[in-house]
Amino acid sequence: MKVEISHCVKKPVSDSAIRKAIGETLKLLNIKSEAVLSVALVGEKKMRSLNKVWRGKNSPTDVLSFSFLEDKPTTGKREMEEAGEVIICLPVAARQARFYGLSEKKHIARLVAHGTMHIFGLDHERSEKEHQIMEEVQKKIVKMI
Repeated sequence: MKVEISHCVKKPVSDSAIRKAIGETLKLLNIKSEAVLSVALVGEKKMRSLNKVWRGKNSPTDVLSFSFLEDKPTTGKREMEEAGEVIICLPVAARQARFYGLSEKKHIARLVAHGTMHIFGLDHERSEKEHQIMEEVQKKIVKMI
């Protein structure tokens, strides 16, 4: 999988940890993909705006995922497909990391894994089984980073 990372805030973040979290998440779920996954690291103002538009909530959240895998028209071209975009709010992630007693690097990796699983169709709100799968993968990712 090709990973594109956009740093929209100046806070330093480990690109290698993000790439590893995505790769290991896909490996744990036995997903093979040549698609592009975009990760954007944003501030609270941008995340609040996105969360308001897409979820109707006027507050920043930790992670949003937008999957582009569903309902794609077939063009017949062999271009690299975009899987989707994971957006992480770094200030919210930093506060959560302190709350959970994790390093920011580990917690961001956890959030990236969470978002990646949503991109590929898992949803913790849909069933207890999917909730358990996502929790287990996230725990393994935190241990790996």
